[in-house]
Amino acid sequence: MVRAIPGLGSIAISEGCQSTLISLVSTPASACLNLPGTVAVLSTVANSSWIPPINAWLTNFCSAELCTDDQLRSTLSTAADGCSAELAYLGITKSDVVVNVIDYFEDSKAALCVIDSNNGNKFCAITTLEAIETAIGAPLTPSSAVAGFPLLVDNAYRIARRIGCTACTAAGLALVRPSIWPSAYTDVVVPWVTWHCGASFVATPTTGLSPATGTLAQVAAAATTSRSASDPLVVPEALLGIMGLLSAAFTLF
Repeated sequence: MVRAIPGLGSIAISEGCQSTLISLVSTPASACLNLPGTVAVLSTVANSSWIPPINAWLTNFCSAELCTDDQLRSTLSTAADGCSAELAYLGITKSDVVVNVIDYFEDSKAALCVIDSNNGNKFCAITTLEAIETAIGAPLTPSSAVAGFPLLVDNAYRIARRIGCTACTAAGLALVRPSIWPSAYTDVVVPWVTWHCGASFVATPTTGLSPATGTLAQVAAAATTSRSASDPLVVPEALLGIMGLLSAAFTLF
């Protein structure tokens, strides 16, 4: 019997795909991808914010050894085989998944693991997710993010631009740039970022922003868990950070 995962169920994927994803915790890349932590995120109690478990996932993922190509290939092949119907629906092939993840994994991990020494060594990803949560006015879950999306893009992306055009986003973009074809960067990424954040955005200073490194204990000590509900949002302009990078990445893929 397949154990229900609230997060996966809300995305309405097949039971077979859910079962496959759960089984990935025993595959070669389980530790380097922190797949047990991924299951914990997807098992978050309904209507509870996904930010605390995502922060825990990042702490373990960013302190883990980098996955080898063979580890990624084995685990991704298993996932693609078990979720073939979902991939077909999205128009994505197994080769697309395996090749792209292997090609972009190292730089993408560095971008995802950026911490901000100017903001208590918090993960930039967490700062951005907290800003999204504040903007939509509800605990951040897949369903609340979808429901709040119209607000974020209303008035010519006014809120999204304010939250996303930050030094954190600029640092992430600089880290993934080596993985982007020069022509794609020049013809797609730069115009997209310039339109959203202004012509000077790609030159935004990123002092104090760097990927988390070290052991689990060192990363956990450096990265603060999450602001409390009573704390002020240190970077009220944070929203497009993760959102913008992911959107640009998905555009390229």
